[in-house]
Amino acid sequence: MNDLRPEYEAARLLASQHRLGSGVWVKELTLEDRVLFDTFENYRRICHAGDAVPCEGCTVKVDGLTLVLYNHGWDVARINYTLAHELGHIILHHGEDADDSEANRFASALTVPFAPLRALGRVSERQVADFFGCSLTAASVALRRPNIVTPYDEAVLALYAERIRAFKSGGNPLDISYDL
Repeated sequence: MNDLRPEYEAARLLASQHRLGSGVWVKELTLEDRVLFDTFENYRRICHAGDAVPCEGCTVKVDGLTLVLYNHGWDVARINYTLAHELGHIILHHGEDADDSEANRFASALTVPFAPLRALGRVSERQVADFFGCSLTAASVALRRPNIVTPYDEAVLALYAERIRAFKSGGNPLDISYDL
């Protein structure tokens, strides 16, 4: 399981949720750790820092609190993936020598989970992007990754059951209205 730890941890986190609303919006997940999400812009304003935005996202630990900062200038799907990536570093307990490939695997499995993707059947990149509210790039990666079965699949499928039924009957399963 060690090689699949990012995928298992993403599925475990999803399975612990009581509901997902209109999809996996990382800022709305119920987390065990004290994690806050905010923009670089707000952080700079509060801390009187300079104008440079160092990257898409980063994690800062302050007095037992973890602050995930992100660039507000990106589109919603990219911001959500960035937050999932940073959350992967936190949940996987990455230190200074963070493994971005593991955090990316976690983010992919969190934002486009294996079990619901399998349940959709044969789908296009556009259908995956529309269903999960992710970018076409994330959809393409999800369709090419190996299929992984986890002990959490049944619980994750239950969270997506209504949306999968709507999708298969031709309805619109995802109405994205994220609060950035």
